Amino acid sequence: MAPSITSEKLTLSYPLFGASFIDADRLLVAGGGGEGRSGVGNKITLIDTLTKPGKPLTVTSEIGLSMDEDAVMSLSTLNTPSGTKALAGINSSQKAKSNEHFRVFDVPKEGEISLASKHALFSQTDAETYQRLVRVDGEGKMAVIASGSGMAPTSASEVVVINVSSLNVKRRIRLPGKEEVADVDISKDGKRVVYCSPGDIYIASTEKEERSPEPVTLEWKGSDRPKGSFRSVRFSNNRGLVAVYNIFGRSGAIVLLIDASGRIISRRNVHSGAKAVIGMDTLTLSPTSTLLAVAGADRSIQLFLVGELIKAVKTFKDVHPFQITKLVFSPLPSSGAAVKLATTSMGNTVVVFYIPVFETEGKWQLRQTSMKLTAFLVLFSLVGVVVFAITLQLMFNARAGFEKEQGHIEKLEHLGKRGLEAAEAAGEWMLDEAEEIGVDVMKGMLGEAVQGVIG
Repeated sequence: MAPSITSEKLTLSYPLFGASFIDADRLLVAGGGGEGRSGVGNKITLIDTLTKPGKPLTVTSEIGLSMDEDAVMSLSTLNTPSGTKALAGINSSQKAKSNEHFRVFDVPKEGEISLASKHALFSQTDAETYQRLVRVDGEGKMAVIASGSGMAPTSASEVVVINVSSLNVKRRIRLPGKEEVADVDISKDGKRVVYCSPGDIYIASTEKEERSPEPVTLEWKGSDRPKGSFRSVRFSNNRGLVAVYNIFGRSGAIVLLIDASGRIISRRNVHSGAKAVIGMDTLTLSPTSTLLAVAGADRSIQLFLVGELIKAVKTFKDVHPFQITKLVFSPLPSSGAAVKLATTSMGNTVVVFYIPVFETEGKWQLRQTSMKLTAFLVLFSLVGVVVFAITLQLMFNARAGFEKEQGHIEKLEHLGKRGLEAAEAAGEWMLDEAEEIGVDVMKGMLGEAVQGVIG
């Protein structure tokens, strides 16, 4: 039996809004009570997620921030030659002359987290504009941030591309009208950004200025686009995109796999209890496979495997006591047998899921079976036993020369054929199911078992 997905939970002293893995084991989280005298501090906390039996999640370092400024609203990390850096979005005090919202922190392997620098990068300077999102490319050279303006935006959101080493702005993109950026991502090579407003998805170059990026024209496979809004978008395999679309009236959500031309090549409904999705993250397992997680408004987490199709893997209900604010995957492990998914909430809680994986021929796959597959494995074994017993009976009768039992033998042969057909059908189903959840290693084993019974 493949190992199951396990989880660990930690409760901190403040609500959490940002999270980012530094490496496969170290997780950085951040948030706070914001500006004012609520009594809830603003903090950044480093957590060791390398657990063993009897060893829970452990806080290894924490920095308290000014309560005269906003809480940490966005967070990302990267490793540089000079050490680990955390890029955070923190609004300055409303009394400050300049909103130095972009903060850089040093995160040493041992010792305390410290503020390295702070900067004002958005062209909009009103008090309501804040740094809503930050993402870093796979090489740690480029970053992209996006602004938000609260419930009643006075101007459109801005997407800003930054050179991480110099912190120089390479590109500014302003959305049309007063549209807000719902989500943003940057390609692994740092050459493209993708972002979505509630109404559209846009792709832009980080290397050259374009006039105004045009929205991606989506083909919904002959069906009209349902009324709703985009919530999240990420780059996926083969230069494609994966996006989450919330249907109007909190009546469900759809995960979309989109190719480079804008054609929707696969779609999958999020489980019915979610009503709407509030966040998403992805992890590339191989050139043709991506692990995807979405957070539902019902405080659930659902895992999907994205290849040529989108396939549901597992759903976790009531993960946190209050609304989920962030979810983020760890990098693939250099050793070990699990990738991690961290989720944070308004209720001060961090939950880390340990998802079993294994590597074969340079590709990572899930090591997770479903209950359906387990049940059919048992059924398949029983069918095999029945077929084996029938075969022995036929051989015994034939060798004993029981001519009077010829009719009975013919019936047994008929039953034997039906048993073999059932065994083959069960085997075919199980191979399909194993492939669906990424357990390709079982194909050979099941195929040999079926051939052995037939032979």
